[in-house]
Amino acid sequence: MRTQRKSVWGSRGWVGLLTLFMSLALAGAVYAGEYVEEEIYRLAAGQVIAGDLYVTASEIYIDGTVEGDLVGAGGYIEVNGEVTQDLIVAGGGIVVNGQVGDDLRAAGGGITVAGQVGGDVLVAGGGVWFPGAPSWSIPVDGRSIEQGVRLLESAQIGGDVSLVGGTGEVAGRIGGNLQVGMGQLTLAATVGGDATVYANELSVSEAAQIAGAFNYRTDRATEIPAEVAPTVTLLPPEEVAPVEPPPPLGEQWVGWGLQLVRMLAGFVIFGWLLLRLAPTWSERVVAQMGGRPWRMAGVALLAVVAFVPLTLLAVGVSALFWGFFPGGLAVGLFLFGLWGVLWFGSPLLTGYCLGRAVLAGRPALLQVWVGAAAIVVVAEAAGWIPLVGGLLGWLIRVGSFGYAVAAILSDRPGSVHPPAAYG
Repeated sequence: MRTQRKSVWGSRGWVGLLTLFMSLALAGAVYAGEYVEEEIYRLAAGQVIAGDLYVTASEIYIDGTVEGDLVGAGGYIEVNGEVTQDLIVAGGGIVVNGQVGDDLRAAGGGITVAGQVGGDVLVAGGGVWFPGAPSWSIPVDGRSIEQGVRLLESAQIGGDVSLVGGTGEVAGRIGGNLQVGMGQLTLAATVGGDATVYANELSVSEAAQIAGAFNYRTDRATEIPAEVAPTVTLLPPEEVAPVEPPPPLGEQWVGWGLQLVRMLAGFVIFGWLLLRLAPTWSERVVAQMGGRPWRMAGVALLAVVAFVPLTLLAVGVSALFWGFFPGGLAVGLFLFGLWGVLWFGSPLLTGYCLGRAVLAGRPALLQVWVGAAAIVVVAEAAGWIPLVGGLLGWLIRVGSFGYAVAAILSDRPGSVHPPAAYG
């Protein structure tokens, strides 16, 4: 007999849990079975895959039998056959009409479950979170996918069901507990355990039957039919943490000073590494900054405006030739990681340029540190200016980042000599 469990999670907790679980489920799959990457994949009725199946395709149709796990990612996924173990899928539109022997884990824009699942169901879908908000269908491979999560009346789930999304319709039979966090939800299911629902707008059908406790929270008054559950509890609204007053000004200054000291100490270490490991390259880059400032400013503006679109373009091209996994994912992680390193390290290069101008003839490390410290101190101090301080500090950091990127892109090997001293 299944043990009834009472949830202590709030709606935001379920969103975080489902997001983490879906990420781990999709990212943690081990390629121990058959891997297929095609434009359109079809497993015809009567065909059998003996073992796990991993598929990436624009369209995936499973009419046969997978004797193991099925892990799939695509624009449209339809399972009409049988998966004897877990079904783990992500796509724009997902339809499960067949049988799943164990657990179903799915993430997508529009998800419909009309078949049988022997284990648990964990689903994250799309839709409208707030009543009255505009909704639109998702065009996927010539289809119009209606956003949301739907468990139809024919659905039979042996275990627990956990759903999160914008729009949901839950019917059918659920053997275990039901946990839902939705913007709009229609509940008409037969639930063998407890049901806990968080929804901005909730509608409970007279056909709904809950064997255990029914706990719900909603932003709008909801009529709950009689006899829907032995106990019905309206959960209190989530408590909003009181806004704490800011600490005393002296304490803020101490915290700001300690943070600044850590940053400046880091510039000493990484400035020394920059000059020790790449002296000629850093000299060339700084020479580009000082020699053609207006040209660098123009390139910097283009770099700041275009770096996200160009990165996404590079990811798309990589995914086109090598697939999203590993091609697009690997390129995306590399490029965004590179931009992050440049963002935090750019004051070293722009500071070096500034330090050379004001400390000509002094040791290179001193030039780097003083220039970088000046940029950071000014950016941090600007944050204390009322109303516009945050924007000014951000603009200083963006300018430093763009200028450094522009100089790196403009760098050409030349005859610039490395600095003579590092200390």
